[in-house]
Amino acid sequence: MVLMGLLIPFCHGAGTGFFLFLVIAIGFVGGFVPTGVFAGAVEAAADERLSGMAMAVIQIGQNTGMLLGPLLFGWLVDSTGGWATSFWTLAPVCVIGAVAGWIAKIR
Repeated sequence: MVLMGLLIPFCHGAGTGFFLFLVIAIGFVGGFVPTGVFAGAVEAAADERLSGMAMAVIQIGQNTGMLLGPLLFGWLVDSTGGWATSFWTLAPVCVIGAVAGWIAKIR
């Protein structure tokens, strides 16, 4: 997540070749995130019987982000008149997600 947060701001203003490299790198790094998140949710559950509920909370959060993320990103692009603010907004979100995952207690 931290690596994604560091790569995303460079997408704005990048040339075509470098932009393609960044998109592939972000997609490659981002592909590892769900595996760790879902495994961590099961491990963080205090009781084995709560593992399903932990997975449900993760799934609800993911679906909410997939629903509201593009709307927020589009609103930022429209209200600021450019893509730069939207990309710079994603970097702290990625860093906050990485810190939250690091802070989470795993047994």
